[in-house]
Amino acid sequence: MWKCKNCSEQIENNYATCWNCGYSRNGSPPEENGEVSFEAVLPNSKLSSRVVESSATSSSKPSKRQEVVVVDVSIPFGSMVVLMVKWAIASVPALLILIALGITFGGVLGGIGAAISH
Repeated sequence: MWKCKNCSEQIENNYATCWNCGYSRNGSPPEENGEVSFEAVLPNSKLSSRVVESSATSSSKPSKRQEVVVVDVSIPFGSMVVLMVKWAIASVPALLILIALGITFGGVLGGIGAAISH
């Protein structure tokens, strides 16, 4: 963790700029054009992301809306396969729940249709 020289916010080491005020780790101020950019590189990976915040006013505090842009993903093929298999396995319970809901609502609507036709 490092402490911002401008606002004293505690920032995680993988961030080069303060997420509260936009000042960099060395104490330099944020960009003057109203856009504050935060760079982060996740530990033990080559994944980096950039958060861009635009504010209509030139306040020192960024707006609440954040847009995340994934800049680069570099992952070995084997790790990508494992990740995709995990996603596929994680989707099975959701599929089972949707099937159960479909059968339930189908039965209810079929019962209502049968009751109306008699």
